[in-house]
Amino acid sequence: MKSRSRRWVIKAIGDPVILNWSEIQKCILIFVFFLFIKVLWVSWHIYTLSTPEFYPFVNLEALRFHLKLEIIELFVFVFLIQYFNSSRNDQHAQQFLPYVCMIFSTTSLVFDSYSSGLLATGTIVNAMSFIYLIVVLFEKRVLFFAFCYSFCIFFFFIRSGMVTGEFQYAPIFNLANIGYPNFLNHFWLSSTIFFSVPPLAIGLFIFATILKQWHQRETYITELSEMDSLTGIYNRRVLTKHLLALDRNSNDIQSFAIILMDLDYFKKVNDTYGHLMGDRVLVKTAEILRSSLRATDFLGRYGGEEFLIIITNTKKEEILRLAERCRQALENYEHVVYQGQNKDQKISVTSSIGIAYVEQNMSAMQAVHAADLALYKAKANGRNQICFG
Repeated sequence: MKSRSRRWVIKAIGDPVILNWSEIQKCILIFVFFLFIKVLWVSWHIYTLSTPEFYPFVNLEALRFHLKLEIIELFVFVFLIQYFNSSRNDQHAQQFLPYVCMIFSTTSLVFDSYSSGLLATGTIVNAMSFIYLIVVLFEKRVLFFAFCYSFCIFFFFIRSGMVTGEFQYAPIFNLANIGYPNFLNHFWLSSTIFFSVPPLAIGLFIFATILKQWHQRETYITELSEMDSLTGIYNRRVLTKHLLALDRNSNDIQSFAIILMDLDYFKKVNDTYGHLMGDRVLVKTAEILRSSLRATDFLGRYGGEEFLIIITNTKKEEILRLAERCRQALENYEHVVYQGQNKDQKISVTSSIGIAYVEQNMSAMQAVHAADLALYKAKANGRNQICFG
């Protein structure tokens, strides 16, 4: 039964990330929240009406009338959930159904607020939860509509009715018998807790979920802006930022080196085997370099088929060993070129490497230029080799 219920929820809601939901899916969440509140109201009514000792503290006629309306509302929200779910793929419905959601939800909230008292704790908790949800989930136009609609009901209907005496404050309660301060009355205090704590818990759970997803989405967006979309390593913007940081933190860094690496005859790979094969070579190159370097080394794609590595606080001999390990790993790896029904071909792609070792009086960008000159020297000398700047 639990598994079936979970499948129904997933089918009705879809993507578990609330911020990615469509307008109609967000409306369904609002309806589920109010459906939960309706269940609380109906349960409270039935329990109160079945307990004679509570009769002095309520208006039985108003209570029975309110119970009937709550049951009707409960079925209305169930119907709305089903209707909205069936309209999820209707683009036109995405435009107008949020306003329908605001009308029914706001009307229900206003009616419950009037019935139990506008200043009651449960009223305030439910109202604040509803306001937070629509502020976070919906566009400004929907929020503005909900505000105007609720303001009109309160100001022109409930307020005028209370001023003229047509409407009684909290009509389902007998406030005279409850006494003042009302929190000393066991029935009133228990009712307040019953209407406040469960909606507050549900609201906090939804809020925490949204905030967590919001944080995860921001983190993901930040990572996307920092990573090269093809190879999954840092992009040039982050490399430049890290290089400038080296200059600012020069007192904490005794020395650093720049390794600039370029794949040999990479244009020939693209021209001969296609750009898709070239992309696979770049991806594999990034994987090989990652596995050949240390955790403290900073690797990124500098542009095209060029890769840049930043190494700090390491001796020249160790830097040369690292660079040679990377060069040999790239040379020894055989990339498979898929030829369809023909026998697959294997190719190796070598690299030329330029290194600039910096100790004093040289900025990071100057070191990059020196490594670039060393790289051109390695290419001029026949490629697939390492040169120091």
